[in-house]
Amino acid sequence: MFVADLFEEEQRRVVAILPGRFHPFHKGHASMYNALVSQYGRDNVWIATSNKVELPKSPFTFSEKLQMMQLAGIPADRVIETKNPYAVPELTQHFNPASTVLIFAVSNKDMDEDPRFSFKPKKDGSAGYLQPLPASVADADSMDTHGY
Repeated sequence: MFVADLFEEEQRRVVAILPGRFHPFHKGHASMYNALVSQYGRDNVWIATSNKVELPKSPFTFSEKLQMMQLAGIPADRVIETKNPYAVPELTQHFNPASTVLIFAVSNKDMDEDPRFSFKPKKDGSAGYLQPLPASVADADSMDTHGY
């Protein structure tokens, strides 16, 4: 290894996304966002939601949800409109896949009542892309291998 290689190596970054429908956005969601900010820093945390309106389960537009989030203290620049809150290519395309750990934060309640992710292996037996987050983020793979 050369000294120049040390300066070219990109720092490992953790990106945390709070995905969901948010019908309505409430103080529990705001609390989760703030906990993520406390853990990973404001510049590494986003909320992802869609503009899908489908009554009666999804009555709010993206604009209406954004207003609710702002009233709860969430900065508008931390909210991403996406077709798929559980992928968010509009955001993830801006990060180096080899040096970014990607975390999708969902509550235990959401995973128990209506699981947002399946950690089942692929048909060939290999691990699927989304995996449970290891106890230490330092042990997590970058997003070119897994998301959490």
